[in-house]
Amino acid sequence: KTAYEIYQCDWSSDVCSSDLDETLAAVTGAIGRGFTTLKIKIAARGTRDDLERISATRAVAGDGIRIRLDANGGWDAETAAATLAAMHRFDIDFVEEPTPDPSDFVALARDTGVRVALDEHAADRSVIDAVTSPEDVSAVVVKPAILGGPAAAYELAMALLDRGVRVIVSSFMDGPFGLEGAIQLAASLPGNEVHGLGTADMFVENFPATQIPVDGHVRVAGVTAAELSP
Repeated sequence: KTAYEIYQCDWSSDVCSSDLDETLAAVTGAIGRGFTTLKIKIAARGTRDDLERISATRAVAGDGIRIRLDANGGWDAETAAATLAAMHRFDIDFVEEPTPDPSDFVALARDTGVRVALDEHAADRSVIDAVTSPEDVSAVVVKPAILGGPAAAYELAMALLDRGVRVIVSSFMDGPFGLEGAIQLAASLPGNEVHGLGTADMFVENFPATQIPVDGHVRVAGVTAAELSP
């Protein structure tokens, strides 16, 4: 399976959702294409805007759609705590990188009840070594392109899974070869996680048909890689 990513600003070929109507149109379109997990970029336009967009997304999507958020380190600790506490009622799967400082994450998760994930800091071995259980962080986004390739990413992923931490394999907006490595990695991992691999149809150039999500899935040699999420 793959998740569908919704941006707030137009810095890539992903959906740019700069206002509420655009966000809801993207949500409706993604659900219509078979995606059951949505990942929404936040922390770029203010807390009120974030809360309005997530509240409306949950209302439109209903309870059967998983919502993930990515703040890209855009909040300070005080703003993150207040915003995440307010978002708890929307049943968020997890929030990636709420502040620039990963030492904030454990307290934020404990105090707000919202699960927190690593993304950019997954490449920092000292940060990863400090993750010993899901009580530290709930999930880690693993991108082979920035972790030394699929083999190194697989080793890291298995170590995290052994600690009970969820692993989300994601593309780094890779070309066909890099994306295929990430897809194969996702398919090799145990469980039925929703990964972040639905990026092929965001490019102008053609990717192999097997890398294009169909009904929210990418299929690998007869194996369905866990649902995508960028």
